Amino acid sequence: MTITRKEIKPLVDEQLATVFLEFFPSSNQYKLFNQYSKTFDNRDSNIINFMAKYRAFTLTLCKGFEIQKLAGIEKINQELLWRTTTYLVLTELIGNDFVDRTLLLLIGKGCEFHLEPDNEHKYTRHAKNLEDLEQSYIPLAVKLDFLKANGLPFFLDWIDHRLRNKIAHLDYAIKDGGFYIKRDGKDKKIDLKEKMSTFTEYYNCIKEFFHEQEKSKQNLKAKNIK
Repeated sequence: MTITRKEIKPLVDEQLATVFLEFFPSSNQYKLFNQYSKTFDNRDSNIINFMAKYRAFTLTLCKGFEIQKLAGIEKINQELLWRTTTYLVLTELIGNDFVDRTLLLLIGKGCEFHLEPDNEHKYTRHAKNLEDLEQSYIPLAVKLDFLKANGLPFFLDWIDHRLRNKIAHLDYAIKDGGFYIKRDGKDKKIDLKEKMSTFTEYYNCIKEFFHEQEKSKQNLKAKNIK
């Protein structure tokens, strides 16, 4: 059953509100996050532009599916392959970005995100900036678990990282008109349409909350300058 925005929004707002408690112009949290304001603005713009083009591509693709259907060609497998690719794109393009933004806010308010030694750092350390968080060796599952431990479990409902990993490693099967992954040694059927709908609903709520917080604090900063 697909979760609705009406159900999601109160949950997202309540949990994210605790993260933004210290988000005001003179706080360390705000100053750290604001260092990347142009970066985030550019990313938001890129996401909007990409999604607009992707929607146009999807409409063209759907017309192709309908032509195939009229010609008596099975189209369900092609649709499932498209949904599979789309879910991966959504988690990589949007999911990871807002996970890192939220982690940056937590770091700004004093939470310590542990980093393992790597080729450039032979010692255990803690993330201090966005560049640290975007290191490719940090698994998405680790980030999501950290968010859960800090009062943000909704991220695990938003992003199905196990499904994302299965798709990224081509560890799935499309057969008999369904999408399947291996779980506990058995084929488990996944409703990709529902997964995509859930992702989109969460994203809309998260994006809206971030936008409201950033806008209100920018207005406050502008008033203080005057």
